[in-house]
Amino acid sequence: MPRVIAPQKLYVTPISPYILEKLDSSGKNIGYIDLRVLSNQQVLEAVEQVQQTNSLIIDIRGFTKGAGYKLARYLAKKKVASYMSIVPFFVPSSLADGTEPSMNVSNQYCTPIFTDGHYGGKIAVLVDNTTVSHGELSCFILLATRPDIVVVGTNTTFALGTATNLILPGNVEVGFVGLGYLPPDGRKNQTITPHITVTETIADIILGKDPILERAITFLQTE
Repeated sequence: MPRVIAPQKLYVTPISPYILEKLDSSGKNIGYIDLRVLSNQQVLEAVEQVQQTNSLIIDIRGFTKGAGYKLARYLAKKKVASYMSIVPFFVPSSLADGTEPSMNVSNQYCTPIFTDGHYGGKIAVLVDNTTVSHGELSCFILLATRPDIVVVGTNTTFALGTATNLILPGNVEVGFVGLGYLPPDGRKNQTITPHITVTETIADIILGKDPILERAITFLQTE
């Protein structure tokens, strides 16, 4: 279930909303970017703040505001295929005879903004079963851009695509997924499986604990 209180408030410093009070193994504060609240307009500010850190946590536990791609461009070391888009094409005859629609599948690329000076620290990404839709796409892009990222949490849901609504005769409204997205290697129906699995319990929520965030901090402090 989504948290009522943003987890960074457990450790946020007065220095910056993007810096935690917790220190990593190098003795520097840990950076923190919450993609659930970060807008495209805030990405540059966030990147400038975390550049002073040697480790970074990116929180994608929930639905994002669409800033994942832009953030990945600031983290990227080189141009890479970051995800695949799938666009189905229907013709009226195919609807009648059950013919499978043709698919236009193409790689989408992430190009770095910095030719040098990109963020070079360790990165942990937080996910759980509320990481859906654009949150999962953001994770695909970040993992393709920075294969050294360590994912912490639980499996995502794989609810990924662009929702479309259609009104049929009789004022019947139906909804379906139009565009589809896959990781760059084309694997289908794949949830994002964390490198470090951490399960949150009801007791954790009642006590205000965040074991996924805590485990990511421990990883950045010790591993």
